[in-house]
Amino acid sequence: MAYEKVAPSSMVRLRLGIYSLAILLAFLALLVTLLPSDPAMDLGWRLILLLAAAGGLGAGVHAATSFSHHAGVGTLGEEWTWWYILRPALGAGLGILFVLVVTGLGVSDALKNVPAADAMRTLAGYLALAGLAGMFSRQAIDWLRGIFDSLFRAPDKDEETDKAERLAQLRGDDADKKQTDRSQAPRDGAVASEPRAASAPDLPWKRFVMLYVSAMLLLLAGVVVLTCIVARWLAGPTPPASIECLVSLLVILAAALGATIHVFTSVSDFAGRNKLRTQWLWWYILRPFIAAALGLLVYFAARAFWIAEVTSPVHLYTVLVLALLSGTFSKQTVRWLSKLYDAIFNKVEGLEEDRT
Repeated sequence: MAYEKVAPSSMVRLRLGIYSLAILLAFLALLVTLLPSDPAMDLGWRLILLLAAAGGLGAGVHAATSFSHHAGVGTLGEEWTWWYILRPALGAGLGILFVLVVTGLGVSDALKNVPAADAMRTLAGYLALAGLAGMFSRQAIDWLRGIFDSLFRAPDKDEETDKAERLAQLRGDDADKKQTDRSQAPRDGAVASEPRAASAPDLPWKRFVMLYVSAMLLLLAGVVVLTCIVARWLAGPTPPASIECLVSLLVILAAALGATIHVFTSVSDFAGRNKLRTQWLWWYILRPFIAAALGLLVYFAARAFWIAEVTSPVHLYTVLVLALLSGTFSKQTVRWLSKLYDAIFNKVEGLEEDRT
């Protein structure tokens, strides 16, 4: 029986778009609100919520990117509605499970047993791992399956050889079929491509551009004001306890500001060629929020592997540059995060190519 894709109605697309936007905002707010000033203390359930928020944020990036892309190219199927709805919940649970397995179920004790100066660095590493597990769930599940197999099952060499031969044969037999009749399933780590060439524009671009210009000016003002405040506090003798939350908020705003640069570049390019369409509206709307989530995950990764502490304006400006670049070049950022995940777990699978 041939696979038939059912195109969703405009109301379904609207609800999925609002849901994707709400998920990103909710997890971003939860992370910034729950981020502690001293992770060395006993966080308890607060730590579980932080890991769930990081995993859900990574999954939200994947779901929102996939939705906006497939809606734009016209390959969005209504049968995948529940996939988009449940994907953030799966990412939240997977983020918790992944970090617990990596730390040997002792993540809370590990945080309490590290030096105070490295406490935030350790927590940022765990949050980065949870976010990567949520974003690249297929690779994370494969890694967890390998751990389970190594602990509870030890197949002999002949069994492994037979399994590899059968798998290679199946892949060879189905290669042509998969090439011509590919499933419409959204893929982990998929990154939206630029809007394709289309017919004459039917989007109210004047209103859209005015709203985006207003949002960009607000973001710019917020970044400048908050940067001045945080830099002044960092240069002082005793920074406030809420400095970590403020830096995280600044990273989110800076990454979203970088995404507006990307959006205006794309809009001006396709408007100049008279090739804009309404179906790409959600791609442009969700882009700053996806970039904000990516910027926060990059910040956690940078805190874990590069910048131990943000204790001076120089560190702050370095973080801001990373956030701006990750928001402006979101596709390259996802590729970098995928390579970081593979490097951590010695698993070279690469980033799955997007459907174009």
